[in-house]
Amino acid sequence: MPRPVEVRDFTKIPSVMELPPLIDVPRESYERFFQKDVPHEKRAPVGLKKVLDEIFPIEGKNGKIELHLLSYEVEDPQTTEEECVRKGITYAVKVALNTRLYIYKTTKKKEISSIREERVYLGEFPLMTERGTFIINGVERVVVSQLHRSPGIIFESLGTVRGKELFSARIIPDRGIWLEFTTDTSDLIYVSIGRRRKMLVTTFLRAIGFTRDSDIIRAFYSVENVDITKKGAPQKVLGKRLAEDVLDPDSGEVLLESKNEITLEHLKIFSIKGVKKVKIIKETAPEDLMVLNTLIKDEHKTEEGALSFVYSRLRPGNPFEPETARAYLYNSLFDKDRFDLSRIGRYRLNRRLGLNVPLEETSLRIQDILVTIKELIRIAKGESEVDDVDHLGNRRVRRVGDLMENQTRVALLRMARMAQERMLLEDEDELMPHDLVNPRIINTTLHEFFARSQLSQFLDQTNPLSELTHKRRLSCLGPEGLSRERAGIEVRDVHPTHYGRICPIETPEGQNIGLITSLATYARVNELGLLVTPYRKVENGRVTNKIEWLAADEEDNFVIAQANAPVDEEGRFINP
Repeated sequence: MPRPVEVRDFTKIPSVMELPPLIDVPRESYERFFQKDVPHEKRAPVGLKKVLDEIFPIEGKNGKIELHLLSYEVEDPQTTEEECVRKGITYAVKVALNTRLYIYKTTKKKEISSIREERVYLGEFPLMTERGTFIINGVERVVVSQLHRSPGIIFESLGTVRGKELFSARIIPDRGIWLEFTTDTSDLIYVSIGRRRKMLVTTFLRAIGFTRDSDIIRAFYSVENVDITKKGAPQKVLGKRLAEDVLDPDSGEVLLESKNEITLEHLKIFSIKGVKKVKIIKETAPEDLMVLNTLIKDEHKTEEGALSFVYSRLRPGNPFEPETARAYLYNSLFDKDRFDLSRIGRYRLNRRLGLNVPLEETSLRIQDILVTIKELIRIAKGESEVDDVDHLGNRRVRRVGDLMENQTRVALLRMARMAQERMLLEDEDELMPHDLVNPRIINTTLHEFFARSQLSQFLDQTNPLSELTHKRRLSCLGPEGLSRERAGIEVRDVHPTHYGRICPIETPEGQNIGLITSLATYARVNELGLLVTPYRKVENGRVTNKIEWLAADEEDNFVIAQANAPVDEEGRFINP
């Protein structure tokens, strides 16, 4: 009988929590992608469920045929891992869709002519092993998590020009075009849509529904209604700017347009014409007048003129039609299918701008744009600060489940387009769901991802430790990530927010230094893709054994003490 092994503990800091499973990061992500053992109606809108909900129903271009999804099922693998390695095949599972095809007699009344249900195969998805790896063509591979810029919003300094510091605000969606607002030396605000040539922000606002000058003024300034017939009132409004046009009470003629400064001559005219009240913009600092300055310089005075100008920037050379241009601009910015902030993007907008919008509302709102411009003005005034691009609160981890979601979306969008074409070409009487769902598209897309992606790598099997660290690796490279050539020293450097989340030591030498890193031992990734680390909570000056998991942006609100800070027997700090 073997003798019990004596274990000696040389740790100086007492352990208050167990070491977490070290390969849970990829495994949890992939399980969440499939949600295999969860009933379809109870599945969360993430991973495969989210993508299928985005694509289905697929509607024919003539509106007479619709393909609906009822549910999906993930089957068990047909082969074992050992068999896949021996035969040189992929360890995968089939995903089946329960579909229903509607064929209508007419498109207007949606009178149903026929309903056909069928179970069809979507394709084969590589299945993760218990070890957190994939077997592709008989070879064990691992998909490395990607650390990249998070969707949301970021405010940056553009440097100093002619003694004035300029700033920018970028709204970055998970899917869609970027929206960037910038200031200039003349105290004007510009906007660039989709990295195209910039335009005055008031032109853009007019194009999205702020048709009158007074609409824009009311969105950014406090307005005061002043009775100029009262004693001392004329002196109060002298030199102020109008919030609304002043009209002749009798003829309705515009005596003075909004945004103009009131002079003595104007007051005399108002008195002669019998004007009793005017609406003025309340006292503001010079930087507060940025929107007003931009409005004064703006040459586009009507919604149609502004819309035409914006459309010419977005689609140069295309003929302008008001309805087409309005629909294109709306779909590009406010349609969830074309512009999706994602949950993490909405979370970051909420935290940075002080909003309280549900995380499920991932489309952009006009209110988001207005608050962004106001925050940019506050930064220009020195009342707020710019963001740190390298702060881990501004970066998220895309795990294997997120990467698979993106690849599945690309494949299903291609399949949906082909299905719409077939709906026009095939005979309606013989059309079945299997004619519209082509599994080869999914199989080809996923095979290409696992075979060629920079993030899909041969598993390092030198020894058990190298295998383990490979599965916990983070990479800043890959699609939508950085490249070795243009990555600067700042993004490679150790940042204070790496504490407890990313190992500051383990990184390769050479070109990849700082771009390839590893998760810290206790770090994990939350549902939003943010790295979180455990902290012991301090209550009434005593260190307790309660554990709080904090993301980098959350810990900014607290004072953090080092883990080796000396404490007495009661858990109070010796050197507070």
